[in-house]
Amino acid sequence: MGYTVLNITNKDIQDNSNSVVLGTSITKTTSILPPIYSKFDQAKENLINLILTVEGERVYHPTFGSNLIRYIFEPITDQLKQLIITDITETINIWLPYIEITNIEIKTFEDDPGLDLSLSISIEWAVNDFSGDPIVIESNGQNITVQ
Repeated sequence: MGYTVLNITNKDIQDNSNSVVLGTSITKTTSILPPIYSKFDQAKENLINLILTVEGERVYHPTFGSNLIRYIFEPITDQLKQLIITDITETINIWLPYIEITNIEIKTFEDDPGLDLSLSISIEWAVNDFSGDPIVIESNGQNITVQ
């Protein structure tokens, strides 16, 4: 199976008038899916969807997704942190090879007593040397939020 590598240019970083695809995150102010206007924003949506999809969840694609949701509610140890980093990195390398993960930082309350949450995962990423805003996945032990 071949993959089409996403080619992003300076033009693609800036929004234009043509929508590329519909987003997947419903905003608080509207109940419709917002349009995405750039390939770069589409890459970010693809990354978030891949990470938050549980492996085995997609019909006919049993290996699509990551195990992050399964790990996120486990007791956080150094071994589990490394397992999360490895799982995210390998999943992205397989399914979204055009996205480069530059850094993954995992913080817990033990690492940062000022953290109100039980877990915070920050993923720094880039496409063709264009860096995106870090994706931050946070959990308070009951819910997961993505920024």
